[in-house]
Amino acid sequence: MKAIQSDTYNNMTGNFWRVEDEAGEELMTFAAPLDVTDASAALALYEDMIAELDAEPEQVAPARVSARQFKLQLLAAGLLDQVENWIATQDQAVQIAYANSATFVRTDVMMQAGFAELGFSPEQVDDFFSAAALL
Repeated sequence: MKAIQSDTYNNMTGNFWRVEDEAGEELMTFAAPLDVTDASAALALYEDMIAELDAEPEQVAPARVSARQFKLQLLAAGLLDQVENWIATQDQAVQIAYANSATFVRTDVMMQAGFAELGFSPEQVDDFFSAAALL
């Protein structure tokens, strides 16, 4: 593999590098920071970009799930009775919100209080919402 520097690419000026395979076929042309001045640094940058593209995307827990998904996940996790018993001990606002919400928002204050009562870590809350979103 080799890298060839150019000051222009598609009528643009800058610090461009063309990376080619052993047969001379273009693999990628990219703009590099101005301090990338030699082929070995350009190839290292290319390898880093390819590694980043090949990396597994970071899983992001959904911000909200439907009430159906949330309650089915409670059931699947064996928590439905425990949560409903806890809800029954809370003030009316919490009971109304639990009974009548169309969606459950991960960062809601009442939601955080409930998960804290269950002893969930932030990662466990994310895992719960990710699993619920699949239902």
